[in-house]
Amino acid sequence: MKRIKLLIAISVISVLIATFSSHFLTKKEEKVIRFGELAFPIVPFLPMYVAKCNNFFTEEGLKVEFVPSPHEGYMLSLVRGGKLDGGYVASTAQIMALSENIPIKSVCGAGKMTKENPQYALVVRNDSTILSLQDIKGKTIGGMNKNVIINIIFDIYLHQHNMSLLDVNMLEIGHPVRILEGIQSGSLDGGIVGDVHVASAPMYNGRVLFWFGDAIPDVEQSYIFFTREFTEKHPELIFKFLKVWMKSINFTKTHREEAAECMSNLTGIPKEAILSAPWIEWEEDCRMNITAQEELKNEMLKLGYITRDIDIRELIDLSYVGP
Repeated sequence: MKRIKLLIAISVISVLIATFSSHFLTKKEEKVIRFGELAFPIVPFLPMYVAKCNNFFTEEGLKVEFVPSPHEGYMLSLVRGGKLDGGYVASTAQIMALSENIPIKSVCGAGKMTKENPQYALVVRNDSTILSLQDIKGKTIGGMNKNVIINIIFDIYLHQHNMSLLDVNMLEIGHPVRILEGIQSGSLDGGIVGDVHVASAPMYNGRVLFWFGDAIPDVEQSYIFFTREFTEKHPELIFKFLKVWMKSINFTKTHREEAAECMSNLTGIPKEAILSAPWIEWEEDCRMNITAQEELKNEMLKLGYITRDIDIRELIDLSYVGP
């Protein structure tokens, strides 16, 4: 009888141990990636919308929690606080992060701005008397937060034309739709917006005065980044994440209508506006133009957006996408 009781006890303990071990291993495998994204829709993020619509992350065995941020500075503050593992953020923000010793690594160039697809434009009302760059002097222009990429690129563009932000009354509106509404109401003389919001300008009685996103041609608009800690602890998850990103880029390029419909369903932006917006040039191999990034860094240093010189290569790690 004692032998039977002992065998039963051993069996129960074995079952408990097996159950606990299975639970522990499953939890370890189900690491949730906390990934930052902007709280308002942008076309450069389109492949990520595609991945969501088509369950590409699930197919790859990944669990991703998308964490919305009102602007890039807030996203980097979440990184500082240990609340994000990675994110999709502008190249200017990541240069600032390196300058401020925020421990991140850019693992993929997520799309560049070119002369053919400059992304950013200054929009005015259809009946505006503003007809040229020089006409905006002294005018009230709506923009995003001061250190957001579109504002920085606009500042660089102005300096290339012997002007500066001091020549205009620049207001930090903080959301592209609010900027378009301000243009429509007349409370703003103009505003700087990007991609899908440029395409939406006619809905707000607006027109493009000029494009300026190509102030530094071929510069990366955004990167996919992960924290240094995450790259050290979970490199296999980064490989999988980038595999999904590249698959989504391919789908986006070959199924434009479906991709636009996906983004429309997730964001509420009209499909027609998405299709007519300038689509950024996504690189399926994650490569980036280092020379253009160096030029952007130098301009940011010259204009005071960063206070010390940095080596851009310290920011970049392309080992997750092969040779």
